[in-house]
Order: sequence, then structure tokens, then C-alpha cells
Amino acid sequence: MSPLITVITPVLNAASFIQGCMESVTAQGCNRVVHLIVDGASSDGTPDIVRRYAQEHSHVQLISEKDSGQSDAMNRGISAATTPFIGFLNADDYYEPGTLNRICTLAPTITEPAFLYGNLKVWGDNDADLGLQSPAPFTLLNLCLGKPFPLNPASYFYHKSLHEVAGPYDVDDHYTMDLDFLFRASMYAKAYYHNELWGHFRLIEGTKTLGELATGESFRRQAALRRKYAAQLPVLQRAQVNIARTLEPLAKKVARRLKRNPS
Repeated sequence: MSPLITVITPVLNAASFIQGCMESVTAQGCNRVVHLIVDGASSDGTPDIVRRYAQEHSHVQLISEKDSGQSDAMNRGISAATTPFIGFLNADDYYEPGTLNRICTLAPTITEPAFLYGNLKVWGDNDADLGLQSPAPFTLLNLCLGKPFPLNPASYFYHKSLHEVAGPYDVDDHYTMDLDFLFRASMYAKAYYHNELWGHFRLIEGTKTLGELATGESFRRQAALRRKYAAQLPVLQRAQVNIARTLEPLAKKVARRLKRNPS
């Protein structure tokens, strides 16, 4: 059967993770997947590791060339993909066993362009269990309200054709490119949620995401996106977002007081 899913892994100097990443996709036992590694001309031997692995695993493909950052690498992977579905897997993340075959089973039952998403397990340093993330329904309103969204692409897949209407990843955005795309995708995609564990996300020391969270910059960037895309909502929903934004400081203040004095 022809390939159905392209898993795209953008990497730069990821020699310590890339072997395990490729092995995790191979271990899925899915014969309809292409694993496309998009390397930004790494200097630590990452491309050589991929080439050696690809000699014995025909589903692994490599693009290795200078790019202008993660978003650019992601867009290059999308352009190179020839399958109906795509997903993104960072080099230090992995799928729950059986996830790719599950997507293949669901594919004939959904309408294009579709966005399929499940739950995400988050892990910290030393395999600390940081909990299970179950996102809210995938709508523009919920995203603008700041409700839980699909936190990491290891827990979602979508039709490549979604980019034809929602556009590519923003090459000038090096931090919230995933979330920015989710806002746009929510306006066009037919969303299908499955209450199942699909992906595992490592939130560990040295990662860009953890650094942004530690400084609070991640939350400021998310708030800026919510303000930007709220303008696309119908009037009543936009008013709902504005009210929620107005009440947010009060809610935080009450929460702090309750934490200090639970009684």
C-alpha cells in the first residue's frame, strides 16, 4: 500500500537524539509512513547518523541543507511530502505505540481537510511525570479564550492540503510557529478529537520551550496571538473573549488569595 503519513522531523545538531527518534518511528510498525528528517546542515554528525540508518530502513528520508530556522525547515518538509497526511515529531519526542496505525485506520472515515488530535503525555528531566494534557475542543474561540490547546505536534496529524487554505508556518516566528498555525488551521479544518494517548513530549532542561516558560515569555507570546486572532471572531464571540480578558486579572488575584487562605 502507498504511504499515507509523512512524519517530519526538523533538526539541527541533534546527534544525541536523532537515532532514538528514528527508532521510535520504526517501532510503530506502520508500513504506510515516511519519516522525513529535515536537517539544517548540522555540524555534529546528525546527517551521517540518518544516512546510515536509512540504508537499512527505506521509510527514512533525509534533506540536509542550510535553512533559516525551524519554521523554514518545517515548510521544506511539507513541500517535499507526497502523502495526504503529515505530522511533526521533534527529535526528543515520541509517539505512543500504535499511534501511526491508528491514524491509518481513522483516515478513511474523515473529511478533508481534517485535523486529528489526541492526548499528550508530558515528561520532565529524569523522566519526571508532568501529567497528561487533554485539549479543549479545537475551535478558534477556545484558542482565543486561552483554553488548553494541542500543546505539541506529537499529539496531532492533519491533511497536507490544510496548508493550502491556512498557509505555511511563519518563517519569522521561531517560538510560537506551532500555535500560530493552530489558530489559522482552526478556521478551516474539520477537527476530530480522540480521547486517546498519542504523543509524548519532553519538557526538559535546555529546550527552547522550557526556557520560554521559565521567563514567562511563552505566555506573553500566546496572549499576543490570542489578541491578534480574536479579530477574526464573530462580534458576540469577540465580546466574550474581551470580557474574559478583562476578568482574567481578577480571577488570578482571587486564586492567589485562596491559595494563601484556603478557608
